[in-house]
Amino acid sequence: IRGVKDVYLVLYNLVQTVGWSMILYNVIMNYVNEQGPEMVWPKVGELLIIFQNAAVLEVVHSMIGLVRSPVITTFIQVL
Repeated sequence: IRGVKDVYLVLYNLVQTVGWSMILYNVIMNYVNEQGPEMVWPKVGELLIIFQNAAVLEVVHSMIGLVRSPVITTFIQVL
């Protein structure tokens, strides 16, 4: 089961990294293209909601023992 856990965690972290990278790219491009701050949310809002909510899985991972992080500390970081 360790192999399955490791594959899941790698995929979870890969997806989170790609998602947050897309958000960062869109924010940077917004300013490179000299668009105002009011244009940021329409470009990144949906992705931001998805990937920030997916961070709740970090707490679940800790609660079920998938990772060794303390639950309270992880909860505070995600909060």
